[in-house]
Amino acid sequence: MFTIEHFKQLNYAYLADKINSISLKNSSEHITNDLYRSYYLKNAGSEHYKLLAFFSTLFNDCQLFDIGTHIGGSSIAMSYNPKNIVVSYDIINCRELRNPPKNIMYEVGDFRLDSDLLNSPFIFIDADHNGKDEWEFHNFFLSKRYKGVIFWDDIHLNSEMKYFWSLVTNEKYDLTRLGHETGTGMIFYA
Repeated sequence: MFTIEHFKQLNYAYLADKINSISLKNSSEHITNDLYRSYYLKNAGSEHYKLLAFFSTLFNDCQLFDIGTHIGGSSIAMSYNPKNIVVSYDIINCRELRNPPKNIMYEVGDFRLDSDLLNSPFIFIDADHNGKDEWEFHNFFLSKRYKGVIFWDDIHLNSEMKYFWSLVTNEKYDLTRLGHETGTGMIFYA
C-alpha cells in the first residue's frame, strides 16, 4: 500500500518526469466531448489527468474511487492501470464517454453508502467546490477512521476551497504543480 513514507521518498523532479511521460492519447478516445478531450490531454500543472494516471500505477488489484464523475475524464485517467477497478460516483449521470474501459464501474448516488469505499487506498474527489461539501466529506472520512490517500480537486479555485484546505490538519501536500492549475491537494488519512 502507498504510504506517506513512499511519497516522501519521491522528489519533485522524478515525479514531474514520470507524470509527464505518461501518454493519455489512446484513452482520450473514450471522451466524446471535444473540449473535455483537449483538457484531458494537457500536461500536469494544467490538468490533473496525468497525475491521476500515474497514481493509479502505485496500486495493484485495488478498487480506486472517483467521486464526481461529470464527463468521465478522471475515471478514464484512473483506469490507466488495468489491474485496478475504478468506481466512479456522481449524483446524476452526465458522462460523455464512448466504450469506457471495462475496469470502470459507474454509479449514481451517495458514494458514502458504498460498503467498499473505506477499503479503497486511493480516492479522488471533484465535488461542488463550495468548501462546505468538501469539509463534510473530510469529516466523514475522519469519523469512519478511513486509512488511505485522498486527492481533492480545485483547492485554490475560490475562497471557500482555500478555506477548506486551510482547515485540514492531516498530513497534506499541495500537488498543484503536478496536477490541476486550480489546485490539487493530497491528504493522508491514517
